[in-house]
Amino acid sequence: MTSRRAAVSIIVCLCLLAGSACSSSVRSASGRGRTTAQAGTTKVPGPRLSAHLDLGSNVVVAGSTEVGTLVIENGGRAPVRLTTRGAPGCTPQWGVILTNDKVPQQGTFSAECGSRPLVIRRGETRLPFALEATFAACSSTGIPEGDVMPACLPGPGGLNVAPPLPDDVYEAQFYTDAVGFPEVTSVSVRVRSAA
Repeated sequence: MTSRRAAVSIIVCLCLLAGSACSSSVRSASGRGRTTAQAGTTKVPGPRLSAHLDLGSNVVVAGSTEVGTLVIENGGRAPVRLTTRGAPGCTPQWGVILTNDKVPQQGTFSAECGSRPLVIRRGETRLPFALEATFAACSSTGIPEGDVMPACLPGPGGLNVAPPLPDDVYEAQFYTDAVGFPEVTSVSVRVRSAA
């Protein structure tokens, strides 16, 4: 399992259940990935949940967006309701980012707090996500602000387009603020420039 390190990459922060969100700390739930497009599953005690990332390919073109799936298995006898820490508990948020050791970006969530739990029904639940091969943030001043915030590229209305990630090998890493969510093994992804 990898240490909790600053994440390098593209953030796709997906809020669950009708766009509601909640503020809390981000927990990285990952282990070292394999070089296949689907990582192994990790099980946790308690509710019988396991989860893995399913990607259509382990090669992504820099600047593009790929669709992946978070696959959750509930082997228990009843649905599991997940929330964030604290009373009354917020609707959990989660995301998948591309990360490596060269650009220390981190996943973030909005400060809104939804009131509905994430319900994982018995059997398999498949939740789609977008995996973006661009920087999560960029500087609209045109001046880079370190390795994690390069200058934005020109777009409609000024400098507002996130630049593509550099060619390299990354880990597609899952993160969440849900209490009781199983660890998810990262998946190795090669980002390559467009031909």
